[in-house]
Amino acid sequence: MYIGVTLVFCKEKHDSIEGILKSLVLNTNKMNFEDEVHNVANEISEHYNAKYLGINDVFIVSGIPKEGEVLGRISYFEYDDRRKSEKLKGNFSNTIIDCANRDFLCSIIYFCQNDKKEFYTITVLTVIELNDGNFENKIKNIGNDSKFKDKVIETSIDGLNKLDYIGIERFEEICIEYNIFERLYSDFENLEFLVKEVIPNNELKMILEDVFFSK
Repeated sequence: MYIGVTLVFCKEKHDSIEGILKSLVLNTNKMNFEDEVHNVANEISEHYNAKYLGINDVFIVSGIPKEGEVLGRISYFEYDDRRKSEKLKGNFSNTIIDCANRDFLCSIIYFCQNDKKEFYTITVLTVIELNDGNFENKIKNIGNDSKFKDKVIETSIDGLNKLDYIGIERFEEICIEYNIFERLYSDFENLEFLVKEVIPNNELKMILEDVFFSK
């Protein structure tokens, strides 16, 4: 089964520590999860000359990083009407993309309802393969596609049953290696602050129970 995981790495700089979060997809199960993470973390550490510190997050995905697969979501329960959902939309009116079969990570906004009749907003990550400049229409078509919406519902554990496409929150060009689809960088004064990004073992066990039980 496919599982999303965010790993924490670091590199020493002259006067600070560079913290690196890499989100990727593993094809694994609960029994082999720790070994799979250890193996891929070692490969990434060696390839990028970075030190592996631990796991920041584990989450549900629908498949490997490619177009039309769900690569995680964020919920905004305080955004409980459409007008609030609209506030998350990015402004891409002046954006020009000179595309040649490039991959982009895109965050799609939905206004949602669950089986308890609760309303809220989510953003969903997916990969968009662009080979022309009309990226907004391409993303809108995927965001409104019934098969993609079904995947969003299937990878949710909160009784989600209705999705209305709102727009695009953000997107960025990416290079997919080791099934890594998102990279975040930040400088820290010392290693102690960065280590706080690693989730404790007891919390990790609870997250793994939720993720693998949902599968």
